[in-house]
Amino acid sequence: MEEINKPRARIFGELLGAPASHCAVKTVDLDFLDEEKTLATELVKEGLGWDAASPSLFIAEGLVMYLGPGKLKLLKDVSAVAAPGSVFVLNFMEATAEAVAQYGEAATANALSAEEAARVLTEHGWESFEISRYGEEKLSFGRFPEQFEPSVAFSFCVCKKKT
Repeated sequence: MEEINKPRARIFGELLGAPASHCAVKTVDLDFLDEEKTLATELVKEGLGWDAASPSLFIAEGLVMYLGPGKLKLLKDVSAVAAPGSVFVLNFMEATAEAVAQYGEAATANALSAEEAARVLTEHGWESFEISRYGEEKLSFGRFPEQFEPSVAFSFCVCKKKT
């Protein structure tokens, strides 16, 4: 997965001038089809400085729809390392008839429904679910074209790990 993170690091470093972070940021290279490597095994590697007891913010944006069967492993892996009070922001494509019509069966084959996301995350200790679609008032930020319906390709789930 290094091939994914290296260009992002270059963008932040070279193109954006390495902006200062307001908190510790950990980048983890992980293949979600590899059952031997988990988020837990990678976070405890020497040098990452992972504090498993402190709440963290986990962001999975533009990822789940590309993981295939690894999508549920991602949800389980994040759940396993998230301390109580952690927040998880999960961007996903919903597998609705509307999405299939708009993007095709191949693009939605690995989609995740809002119900499936909430069910799996609830089973792993998450609560306070807030699910929104880009284009809805909460996520439009004044930039979503008014003539279009909210997009199921950009659904977001924000939840909190039970304390």
